[in-house]
Amino acid sequence: MAEEYLNLPYTDLSRFDLKSGQKSIHHTHGDGAGDEILFQFQPGMMVRILDLHDVAAGEDSLRMPGGKVMIVCKLEGDSTLSRADEEEMALHAGSLWVCYSDHDLDIVETSDGQGRYLLVMLVCEPEVFTQEPFDLDIVQLPESLQRAIAGEESVAERYSISSGLARSLRNLLEGLGHSVWNRAFLQAKTVEIACVAVRNILDEELQKQRAHISAREIKIINRAAQVLQEQWQRPPSLDDLVKLLGIGKSRLTCCFKMIHGCTIGGFILNVKMLHAQALLAEGQLNITQVALEVGYEHASNFASAFKRHTGMTPKLYQKSVLNLLPNH
Repeated sequence: MAEEYLNLPYTDLSRFDLKSGQKSIHHTHGDGAGDEILFQFQPGMMVRILDLHDVAAGEDSLRMPGGKVMIVCKLEGDSTLSRADEEEMALHAGSLWVCYSDHDLDIVETSDGQGRYLLVMLVCEPEVFTQEPFDLDIVQLPESLQRAIAGEESVAERYSISSGLARSLRNLLEGLGHSVWNRAFLQAKTVEIACVAVRNILDEELQKQRAHISAREIKIINRAAQVLQEQWQRPPSLDDLVKLLGIGKSRLTCCFKMIHGCTIGGFILNVKMLHAQALLAEGQLNITQVALEVGYEHASNFASAFKRHTGMTPKLYQKSVLNLLPNH
């Protein structure tokens, strides 16, 4: 059951610790009536929903907690956040912000008084994305989150809410209040929204980076991918690729990741796993033979890599595929 409150100040985000539970606050004051919901069913990650109507134009002083990553999704209403020594943050409808400070911040929010104010915010421990159920390496995260994990003094990066993220947020809002499944629903939606938001941010960062890649570099990277696909069993070394393609090592690795979304080593692994899946689906070779075919001396190493890549063991994958075939 959610704890219910009336007219608690909604300007101090540090008033609730990141601990399990759900709280609901009904606001009835004149400068914005509505509801605020806070819940934390996923360790290290709290969700805050603020849905106010009839918001008047004016200013509010906010306290932003230090040492926490805030992923802020503004769905309706326009406002700006400002502090004395920083430029303003435009919190417009459709905007997505990643914010972090290594200390508590006092911020002024100015609203234009257009009526409804609808915001969904994730307040996270910086390292949460490197832990279960996400288990991401730091290098797999958006640059803004990497900077927060590194403990940078201040991070404030703006993105746009994608259609996929908007859909996940709306599903969350529409599903609130179904009490029988409420806890499981909210925990699942927390993880989903976190994943979709990170992907949203990564995609936008990649688009910005790709804008700085020349046509010549794109051609070189496409050639590199072709060589790796053709020679995946004995892939050339990075030094050999540099000599073959006539591009600097750092530029090759940087552009390759921007275009393909993975490192050169990750690309080779993807190709290997695709060939492994094809061999397993044919059903002519056992697991050890498939492992040898794709370059693994030990079947156990292959099985571990295959499961990390596909979420299934080779044996289970082969069995599931063969069961779908007629007369098998």
